[in-house]
Amino acid sequence: MNLSAFEKFGLTVLRDGEFKSLGLLPHQQEAMLVVLYDVSFLDVLIANPAISCVVTSAEIAPQLPRELGVSTCPDPMAMFYRIHSYLLHQTTFYGEPFATEISPTARVARTAHVAEKNIRIGARSVVEAGAILYGGTLIGEDVVVRSGAVIGGEGFEPKSVEGRHVNVPHAGGVRVGNRVEILCNSHIAKSVFGGYTDVGEDTKIDAMVHISHNVRIGVSCEIAAGAIVAGTSTIGNRVWIGPGAVVSSEVSIGDDAYIALGSVVTKNVPAAWRVFGVPAHRLP
Repeated sequence: MNLSAFEKFGLTVLRDGEFKSLGLLPHQQEAMLVVLYDVSFLDVLIANPAISCVVTSAEIAPQLPRELGVSTCPDPMAMFYRIHSYLLHQTTFYGEPFATEISPTARVARTAHVAEKNIRIGARSVVEAGAILYGGTLIGEDVVVRSGAVIGGEGFEPKSVEGRHVNVPHAGGVRVGNRVEILCNSHIAKSVFGGYTDVGEDTKIDAMVHISHNVRIGVSCEIAAGAIVAGTSTIGNRVWIGPGAVVSSEVSIGDDAYIALGSVVTKNVPAAWRVFGVPAHRLP
């Protein structure tokens, strides 16, 4: 998709460019279109090689690297989300729809809700009564989704767009690896701009856990009851997150880390560290 395709929306294209995904400045998707509405975030944009195109203001545009596609308009934020909405609702930019596929060896309760499109449920997986699977959810083999769990619901991305406070519609999905178990009343939100919120193989998620959009969880993790993992965080392999712990957005947790119960993690945690407290700090 090229920036010039959106000149019909009132976008002024200074340098045309191609993009294959949309994202926020810190995201890492292929050839991203992003919005830059505040020059104080320019360093973040320049440091991200995944960005190929930018919607910005006429004042900021001259400061952008010459290799990027650049477009301007009076309200860059509104334009960016208008493009996102158009791509989501009127094109197949975020993926071709397909009829839901359920393995003949999977067991799905009669009172579970499984969307008619864009769902895959693998062999021997179990979806219990009252569970909800929204479109864009891919379930591997031998997965268990307990009663009341919601997979692929809308995430939380409120923005001020054209004077209105709106929650940005989510275009992606959730991908659940083999042998994952998701206990009662947990929620895993779908990703914002296509792609997936990922849960790695053999990970176990306790009851009433919230996993936000664009989170990536590695293999064999254990996330205990009431924990919250905020958006675009990355959890390594074999990580323990204790009951009621909170991991802030865009935080990276290394392999084999241990997050003690009730901890609030606001900074990256290196591999094998054990942290505790508010804010979390390394245990001696």
